[in-house]
Amino acid sequence: MPLNSGTRLGPYQIVAPLGAGGMGEVYRAHDSRLGRDVALKVLPREVAGDPAREQRFETEARAVAALNHPNIMAIYGGDNFLDCAISPDGSRVAYRYDTGSRVSIWISSLAGDTPVPLYDDPQKDWQRGPSWSADGNSMAYYSVNDGKPAVMKIRVGSLHPPDLVTYVAKPTPVRWSPQGDWIAWDDAGKLTLVSPDGKQRKIVSQKEWFTYGWSKDADALLGISLSENRHLIIGRIDAASERETLVADLGTAPAMLDLAQFQSDFPYRGFSLHPDGKSFMTSALGIKGDIWLLENFDAKVGLLDRLLRRR
Repeated sequence: MPLNSGTRLGPYQIVAPLGAGGMGEVYRAHDSRLGRDVALKVLPREVAGDPAREQRFETEARAVAALNHPNIMAIYGGDNFLDCAISPDGSRVAYRYDTGSRVSIWISSLAGDTPVPLYDDPQKDWQRGPSWSADGNSMAYYSVNDGKPAVMKIRVGSLHPPDLVTYVAKPTPVRWSPQGDWIAWDDAGKLTLVSPDGKQRKIVSQKEWFTYGWSKDADALLGISLSENRHLIIGRIDAASERETLVADLGTAPAMLDLAQFQSDFPYRGFSLHPDGKSFMTSALGIKGDIWLLENFDAKVGLLDRLLRRR
């Protein structure tokens, strides 16, 4: 969804769109910290959180920042805006704001109001993966509590510290159901539901789901997992009966699953359900490599000869 004029992202206020392409959308924006207009480039929502795209994004910024020429733009900032989540009424966006020294959740109004932090934690514990409650008045996210990974929740606009929902085996994205009765997350390979007050908890699937989210009617969870024969599958897990149904077999699992495991990274990030409830979108970890053809690499040639291209 394009950003409207007046929308604020951190210190930047959108003025007008400048262009868009496969690697991002570019806007003219005003930097309130430095009092000047800048070109603000943001990743499209469908690929935000993809480690390969993020790395390419940062590489591009570093390459441009290393150049100094009147006809080449200067790079003024490297703030990251990730884990974007639109409020149920469509009026606000919550996002992870990573400044390099602190990771926190901020909320911006699409009407252009000044962005505000979800909670200015004096302990400076990191906050990731915001998920709105059904009424848009509260937020669940994953973080740490007393040094242990946990699911937290807080009322939007509250000055009080967040409430602990439950401790988890490892930090993974949370998904608050559209009905508001359950919060879902993958707990060390077990898809788990917990009530917002933390009093009820149940496991609905004993397998690992790489990405997951709620169906439009909130009766089930949809997600991507791996079958016993190492096929990538899309499945449906009924929240009440815990019955799993195969939706689609996507074929042999790609090699990037092994890469993600090696890097301790998410192979798939994000879950965006289409308004008709019939499909969802996610981003996948990409693999890119180079093959080099070396000629005469074993020839006995001196360094000077190499520099002068002599044999």
